[in-house]
Order: sequence, then C-alpha cells, then structure tokens
Amino acid sequence: MTNRSFLRHAGAVLLLAATSLAAQAQLTPVKTLDLGVFHGCSLADSGAVSCWGANNAGQIGDGTTGIDRTFPVAVTTAARIGVGSVHACLLTPTGAPRCWGFNSSGQLGDGTFTDRATPTDATGFPGTYRLIKGGGGHTCAVTTAGGVRCSGFNGAGQLGDGTIDSKNTSVPVTDLTSGVVDLQVAYEHNCVLTSAGGVRCWGNNTYGQLGDGTTTNRPTPITPSGLGSGVASVTTRGYHTCALKTGGAVLCWGRNDFGQLGDGTLVNRPTPVNVTGPVVGSLSVAAGSYHTCVRTPESGVLCWGFNLQGQLGDGTRTNTSRPIAVAQLSSGVTDIAGGVYATCVIVTDGGVRCWGDNANGLLGVGNLAARPTQAAVRGAGGSGLLDLTQGDGVSLPAVLATAVNILATGNVSGAQSRVNATIGIRPEDQGTAQNVYVYALVPASRVTSLLTKGGDADEPPPALAKSAADGKDTAVACVLAQLTAGGQLQQVSASGLQALVTGIVNSATASVTVLNGVTTATIAGATIFTGYGTSAAAMFGNATGSSVATIPGQVECRPQAPQKGWWWNPAEGGRGFSMETRGDRLFFAAFLYDTDGRASWYVAAGRTTLDGSSFSAPLIKVTGGQTLGGAYPTRGRQTSEAGVLTLAFNSATQGTIVWPGGLVPIQRFAFAPEGLTAPPQAGVPESGWWWNPAEDGRGFFIEFQNGSVDIAGYMYDEAGNPIWYLTMQPTANPKSWSGSWWQFANGQTLTGAFRQNTRLADVAPLSLTFDSATTATLTLPNGRSTRLIRYEF
Repeated sequence: MTNRSFLRHAGAVLLLAATSLAAQAQLTPVKTLDLGVFHGCSLADSGAVSCWGANNAGQIGDGTTGIDRTFPVAVTTAARIGVGSVHACLLTPTGAPRCWGFNSSGQLGDGTFTDRATPTDATGFPGTYRLIKGGGGHTCAVTTAGGVRCSGFNGAGQLGDGTIDSKNTSVPVTDLTSGVVDLQVAYEHNCVLTSAGGVRCWGNNTYGQLGDGTTTNRPTPITPSGLGSGVASVTTRGYHTCALKTGGAVLCWGRNDFGQLGDGTLVNRPTPVNVTGPVVGSLSVAAGSYHTCVRTPESGVLCWGFNLQGQLGDGTRTNTSRPIAVAQLSSGVTDIAGGVYATCVIVTDGGVRCWGDNANGLLGVGNLAARPTQAAVRGAGGSGLLDLTQGDGVSLPAVLATAVNILATGNVSGAQSRVNATIGIRPEDQGTAQNVYVYALVPASRVTSLLTKGGDADEPPPALAKSAADGKDTAVACVLAQLTAGGQLQQVSASGLQALVTGIVNSATASVTVLNGVTTATIAGATIFTGYGTSAAAMFGNATGSSVATIPGQVECRPQAPQKGWWWNPAEGGRGFSMETRGDRLFFAAFLYDTDGRASWYVAAGRTTLDGSSFSAPLIKVTGGQTLGGAYPTRGRQTSEAGVLTLAFNSATQGTIVWPGGLVPIQRFAFAPEGLTAPPQAGVPESGWWWNPAEDGRGFFIEFQNGSVDIAGYMYDEAGNPIWYLTMQPTANPKSWSGSWWQFANGQTLTGAFRQNTRLADVAPLSLTFDSATTATLTLPNGRSTRLIRYEF
C-alpha cells in the first residue's frame, strides 16, 4: 500500500497482518462492576476480574504502569471487587483483601505508601471480609462478623476511628463492630446499611452529605435524619448520598449544585429530600460523583445531575435536576455503577454498557471517543464483541451494532497526542483496493482555511460545538478537517478527503497510526475519526468509519445522533418527520402531500456516519401495500426513488434536511406543553417505530410527551397509494388509549412551497392497548385487531 504525503505528520502506518488481541479479557457474563475517576473494573460470574481505563499509577492491575487500556484486560480472580479513585481492591474466595494502584495515603492497606501495579496482599486488614470498597484516598471493608475497618487518608475523619490521622493499616470504625450488611464509600465519606434497615454515615460533611442536618465533619458514625430504619439500600459517591426506602421512595442529600439530588433545585440539602419524578418503586439507586441514576421497575434507567461529559446517557450534555431517561435503555438492566464522568450498567445477558467521558478509555469500548449514549464494553461479558474479526458468531443488539469494528489506544490528555487504531475489514472488502482516511470534526476557529459551503448533498452542514464550561450548544461551527504535513488543521469537504494510505487489503484487520505526537493544543476540541473505503463517499455511505478519540478543549466538537421522535420546520406546519436511531442505523419517514393534494409519505433507512450526526440514503416511495382496515395483500409492493435524502444534526434537537425539495432546517416537535423538557412519566411504553412483522410494509410511529401521545400510521389507500393517518391526544392512562384517526389533504409537497393543509373527516374508532413497554394491540376502525411490537430495525 502507498502512503500519501498529505498526512505524513500524523505518522501514517498500515499493517496488513491481523492484530492480536490476546490481552483482551475473555467473553463471560459480568455480575458486578465499579468505577473510579478514570478507570473501572468488572467481576464475572466465573470470578474473573477485568479492568480498563487510566493506568498512571498501576490501577489496572496487570503489572504495567502508564499504559491506558481502552478495553478490559484480565487481572486475576476474586469473590468481590471495589474500585477507588485511583486504586482498586478485591476479596479472594477466602475473604482475604488484596489491593493495587495509587497508595500515597496508605489506601492499599499493606503497611506502606508504595504504589502497586498488581494485586498485593492488604496485610493491614486482619481477618476475613465480606465486602470491600475504595474511596478517594481510603479503603473500607466489612468483616465476616459485620464490622467495618478502614485505612488510608483520614483528613475528614473518613476512617471512622474518631481521629483525623491517616493510616496505612486498617483501623476499626467506632460503634460498627457488627450488623453491617452493605457498605458504600465516597470520596471522603462513607455510609453503611445495617441489618435493622438503618443508615450510618461518617467523614466529610461539607455539603451535608452525612444527612444529620449539619455541615460538620463526623469522625465517627451518625444516623442521617429519619433513616434509622426502613431503608432497602444506600449509595454514595462524590459529595452526596441517596437511599432507597423499603416503600419504594428515593431520598438524596448533600451537594446539589448540578441537580444531583433530583429534587428539582440546585440547593444543597443537609437532610434527606425526596427525588421528584417517576422514581417510586425503583429497584436500585446508584450515585455518581455529581449525578445519580436509578433502575426503574421496568429495569430501565433514569439519571439526573451533571451531564457535561454525557454521563446521563440521554444524548445531550445538558445538566438536569429532574430524572430523565437513558436513551434506548428502557429495560434489561440488572445493575448500575456511577463514576465521576461516566455511568455503566450490566444488562440481562451479562454484558456491560457505558456512556460519558472516555479520554483515558474509561468506557472500555475500545477507543478514546466520548459517548453521550450507551456503547458496549468490549469483551466484558454477555454479547460484547471478542475481537475485530467479522463473522465471529458474536452479535450485538441492533441498537449497538456497527458496520465495522475499530479499536484505538493511546493518550490524548498530555502535551502530545498519540493514537493508534486497528480497523476491522468487512469480508467483502478483503483482497480489494481500499483507502484509509483520518479526519476530524473541529471548531472552525482552529482550521487554517475555510471552504465556501454550498448545498451539496454529500457535504454535511457544520455541527455546533459544545462549551466545556457549561456543556451547552454554542454558536461555534464545527467543520471537517485534516492535518497538513506541517501539523496544521485544514478544512476539507466530505468529498475532498485525502486518503492517508492506499492499497490492497489482504487481511481481516488493518492498523493505522492516527496521531503520532501531534501537539494536543493544535487539535484541542476535535473529534478524530478513522475509516476506510474505495473513496470517501463509499466510507460515508457504508459507515465504515468511526470516531476514535475526543481531544479535550474549552470548546469541543462532539457529534451526536438526533433524538428519537417527531421533527418539523415550524414555518412549514402540516408536514413532519418521524425519526429513530438504533446504534448507527436511522429510520426516517416524511409525511406530506402529492401534487394532487392527497396525503403521501416517503421513507429512508440506513447507517449514519460521524457518530450519528450525518446520514444519507435514497428517499423511497412505496405503493401497493396494506390498507387501514384491510388484510395483508398478496400482491407485491413497488418502490421507486424520489432522490437522495441527507440529514445533518448540529445537536440532539436541531438539524438540516437536504433533499429534492432543497435545504430545510428542522427541529424537534413539542406537541405537548413542556413535551421536550418535562421529566419522563412512569410506566410509559417505548416511543419509536412499531409494526406487526406479519404485516410488513405498514408501520406506526408513536411518541409520548408529558401526558400526551402522537401516533401516525403509514400505510396505503384502496388504490395502493401511500397514505398516512395521525392522532394526537392527552393520555390519562398511557397504556390504554382510544380515539379517532385524523386525515389531512392539500398541504405542502416534497418540492413545493409551503401550503396550509386542510383536515378531512376523522376515521373512527381507534384503540391502542399496551401490555408491556414493547408490545400492544391496535384495534382498527372496522373492528379488526392487530398485534404490534417495537420495530428493531
């Protein structure tokens, strides 16, 4: 293969031998996990311990130091694990503690202040233990008798022995010699759950996180106000604490400057307060350092608080003081772990999903790119991918699957950035001539020249940057760019990308040096991508590229996929768009009108690029399918192309369409008051695409917003022409609804100017009954019923 000179400064290298991933942890279901500041560890059903992320102090535990891990590596075996800020600990099957990582305050409990790169016996913890947890600079463990002992930093009294003297061997916590059934350790305070269902806390109380109505540090345990009994579980992290009551209520207290207490305010609380929103009946609660999450009765996840790094998982970086739903994770979760900048969950198959910051590989997803929505931890269990080789028999849910697998390692937080990537080559592309590309989305202010942007369908409109100060969209354009030979960023068009390497690819994987000592300040705020194709257009069209690193900066370009739901242009009422993404796939429908005034619709589906923020596919018109009340037709449907649809999203709620009708700005449609900002309702079925698999060609798009529902049916009239019906009503009971279909005509066409539509006679009756979040029965006007399920395209 041939190197081009354009990006030689980036240190381009392509290796045609398959990359060995032998160090990657084996595929086995995970039963528990824990997160530190920039690293995490998991414990599998088999007892295998795996860790990933930052490794500056040996906290990964594999014997190395200074080599971050972007996917889990095998460490040892254990019965329990607990992760501190920059260290980790385990319990052996016999209950003996072992620890590794940073040890500046004696938190490893081995009687020294020496960092350890492999698990080391914590000889300063005598006896045997049932639980062990790590804090900011200390470690605590529950003895087999139900007492608690702690070692490490003690400046706020977090060791619980009545002093503020740090110790490198453990001391017993005062008044906690028995009866402890659970232990939670935060940065500088700790809480336990007793066998009587009460909570005891001690340590730092600057923000009222001990819950006793004061802000006075406590070097011995106290009982938070009103929590002497009736508590099912307790969680603490950072500077706040939460508890799940046996009656199902969720209470939080302590620091609240980012809304992490979930009470709708930003006021610190020195005593427990109720979390607002649909959290009653939650199965568990997990505190991150500045955010909190619960596992809902349906085993989904709601989060609230700080969201600058996307740790709330809703696809945005907007803080919220009320619970919001994690995108595309409404069920199937068995456990949650909150960190400082990220959140992870275990799903029913034993796999792990994470989202948030990823500068040191904290998410374990195989790269250094931030993720505002869930991504699969590689090799950590369940249905996670073992390696990059395609066709290995391991599959992911559609919501997480990608066209190709790309692993990346390196460091982007120092003065110079170094990133290496290994790209999985699709079987159909092996043995063919391909180009490898490295490119970036960067703040326009960092490029050396700007292109004049036109309305070309292959050129996505620029995104908006995110301010690192508040996480909000700012009026700073993000543009495509590549590095010049001199190490400067130069703006390019999507069709004008220069290949880094060209040649025949004869292997299932290929490795490329993406960044080789590039000055980090030069590329600050950029999201770096790599991928391959016979051309740049082929790479974007086949989605054979992916982000591999997010470079920290005061203004960052972090592309993101659109929110699921209804979209429109407010200046073009009567015409709208249904959109949902699952993983890197998008399914789009536009409802509008033919030139004769009849209601009609078009669809487009395929893979997205630029991390979901760009999409291009043929716009399809379908005819000859099933009518509203009719049986499934035996005649085949016909399809025809109406042109090309290109979508680009500058935020989760704003974007642009380029199609045969020109360029159209679009935004999310709030059909209910505060529909896009109100907290989620409890027990609401999933929004998105629904269908009956036995009646393909006809589909329904359903969205719930703040007590209302908007439903559209995409189908055909008696002559086989595409037609749509719509209804929008309040829902006193979101699981059962009845009403009428609305019909419209004479509105705006695909290519015409705005024209106000007219409403025709309604079609009734209609009823929809949900028996779960993903299954329902639709009764049609003629009395015929059809079963609907979520469409997992």
